[in-house]
Amino acid sequence: MQEGRDIATIFPGIKNTETLNDAIIRARTDYFEKDIDAAYETVLGDAYKELKTEVSKTKKTSDTINDEEVIAKKKVDAVITALDKQTQDTVLNLFDKNFTNAQVLEYLKTKGKI
Repeated sequence: MQEGRDIATIFPGIKNTETLNDAIIRARTDYFEKDIDAAYETVLGDAYKELKTEVSKTKKTSDTINDEEVIAKKKVDAVITALDKQTQDTVLNLFDKNFTNAQVLEYLKTKGKI
């Protein structure tokens, strides 16, 4: 039984809150990344540090874009239930066409829906 409880603390679970599951996943991911970094640094030395620095610069740009998308998703989620059925269907159709939340939000703004 103890083993089952130990395993449950490691993995996200249906009985956990979203925040707890996110924290568990983030902690596991951070640990894994640090472990991988240590292994590569041991093998590649300074070359890996230089490569990691360049990747970090690129990642910051993509993180900014991702943050904007998260904000847009929250805004879309907040207004979608207040929209009329036809507009809701249009929004779902846009998502089916792989529009981002930011693009859907912009669409709703241009149509005067928000």
